[in-house]
Amino acid sequence: MAISDFIGGIDPLEENTLEYDFYCDSCQSHLNPQDKFDHSASSWKCTSCGKENNLLQKIEKELKKL
Repeated sequence: MAISDFIGGIDPLEENTLEYDFYCDSCQSHLNPQDKFDHSASSWKCTSCGKENNLLQKIEKELKKL
């Protein structure tokens, strides 16, 4: 399921909307440059430590700041 499915069909990560750097909750590795990283996915498994990170939750927190 994509992030846009949860917030009314608007993808906050599309160009000219919200730019966000994702970091692993466990090891703090930068997730964006990881091989095949999908910023539109609702979660991502860190390739450094194997922790499943909830990207949707991270985006929701950022949207609340706007």
